Amino acid sequence: MSNLKLSLFIAILLVAVPTAFSYDYLKLALQWPPTVSRDKQFYPSSMDFTIHGVWPENFLGPWPLPPCPLQNPYVSITDSNLLSRLQVSWPNLLGSNDWFWGHEWNKHGGCSEAVYNQTQYFELGLELKDRYEVQKMLGLSFIFPGMRVLLSDIDGTIRYRFHKKAEFGCNNGPVFELREIRMCFDPSLALIDCPPRSGPLVCSAQHVYIPRP
Repeated sequence: MSNLKLSLFIAILLVAVPTAFSYDYLKLALQWPPTVSRDKQFYPSSMDFTIHGVWPENFLGPWPLPPCPLQNPYVSITDSNLLSRLQVSWPNLLGSNDWFWGHEWNKHGGCSEAVYNQTQYFELGLELKDRYEVQKMLGLSFIFPGMRVLLSDIDGTIRYRFHKKAEFGCNNGPVFELREIRMCFDPSLALIDCPPRSGPLVCSAQHVYIPRP
């Protein structure tokens, strides 16, 4: 292989494959509990969107990002204040909280570990969720649980309130149910348009139903 071809090959690898601590933007994934789980014992005490994860992503290359090398694997959280906040805003809607938090950190934390340690990573998710009160914004546009609505209406609400384009996930089936609303942030944590994506993780339905708790 010539030096030129080798240089081009390495350049393509550097773009297409994320290196440790490398990302272009962060994606905050918020999930609607009644779509994710029918078991109400896992619901937060005050019904609201909860955090699925904070996911470092790149504009080019594989999506979602494969796990990046992790210097510090997950350690169970013992800070009582952080624990209480996570239990409300970032619960596992299907089982063990500690397992879920470990999964999110070990899978996604490595790509941002040079910027956020484990505690800062979870605090960041909580801060971003509280900064953008998605359910409140939907309510101001008269979009409530129990309604079947145009996905474009939800998208329009997000654009009107936050001036940026979100990404949506839904459960497939005879009735498409809204599962997630995802918002994107640049490395300085400024809200940006989520880049256009397609595939099974992105909702392509025209109408979605928002299940009641």
